[in-house]
Amino acid sequence: MNAGVGRPGVVTAIGWLFIAVAALTALGGIVGLVSDLIMPMPELGPGVRSPVAGGVVDFLTRYVHAIVGVVIAFAALLLISAEQFLKLRAWARCALEVATWLGLVYVIGFGIFWVFNWVKVTPRVGAPDTFTILGAVMGSVVTVVFLVPCVVLIWLLRGAAVRQAMLPRKVG
Repeated sequence: MNAGVGRPGVVTAIGWLFIAVAALTALGGIVGLVSDLIMPMPELGPGVRSPVAGGVVDFLTRYVHAIVGVVIAFAALLLISAEQFLKLRAWARCALEVATWLGLVYVIGFGIFWVFNWVKVTPRVGAPDTFTILGAVMGSVVTVVFLVPCVVLIWLLRGAAVRQAMLPRKVG
């Protein structure tokens, strides 16, 4: 079967969107690795912790290579799933939905992380209250801006047009 024939436009758009996201995810992992190799973060001394989120930055710094490996592996799985989604494989729809849910959880988690740390750290460096409030509002707005596409994608992936396209077809 020709993969383009009988495939709704929404399936094509979602598939190519995920191919782009996979490429950007892999690129982000590679840039993170190259950045760490060129300019590694200094390790903090024993008993010294970053003021940001109870040592999250310390964890990321310590395990950057493993994290990059996971990011690149995730990008590869996303790319394979998107390619199979374009070929109307039902399992790929599920895989892309799971990936989108993971993205949604990541966006929410990072948004909370950002706002919490912004509010916690900016007063420590003597920033005015207005700066702290504006940064927290901006972090919240950016979080919502990234949440909306995730919610729309989940809605589309669960929608009738996509589900119908993934049903097995009789040949002949």
